[in-house]
Amino acid sequence: MPWEVTLQRIDRQPMGELSALRTYIESAIPEIQYHTEPSGLEKLEAAKKMGVEFPDVLRTHFENLPVKLNAVYTAENLMVRIYGFESQPLTRLHAEIRGNENPAPVLRQLCALNSWIAIDDQSGTDVELSDAPPKQWLDFLGYVDSIREEDNGTPTMDQA
Repeated sequence: MPWEVTLQRIDRQPMGELSALRTYIESAIPEIQYHTEPSGLEKLEAAKKMGVEFPDVLRTHFENLPVKLNAVYTAENLMVRIYGFESQPLTRLHAEIRGNENPAPVLRQLCALNSWIAIDDQSGTDVELSDAPPKQWLDFLGYVDSIREEDNGTPTMDQA
């Protein structure tokens, strides 16, 4: 389960064309890697080759899915996936953060260089990108820990 944030310009204006956006992201985080997900038609063709046929409603849905671009940063205990490059005009991007390392330095690099802000999708609040782990990140980690405790049958704080 990832922590999800929205990235957008501080002034809420469009972020720019895709080629320029890629250049901005790469200059902020040189280690970032881009990956493409096949289009819906390509996925349907691959499924058909394996003998899988989808109902009409699903097939219609897949037929309209474009190729999706993802930008992925990975470190030992952190993965940040940026997506949403398909929407036009590009007014925001989305990021999924996984791991247990403080994501603030990576998000700060990305946002500071590009005059962007990060907004926590759950609370809708701006994420403070200082050296300290953001409050929303800590809240998310606490939530994940509480789910793990419930799954393990270990009493949570509310049950103790």
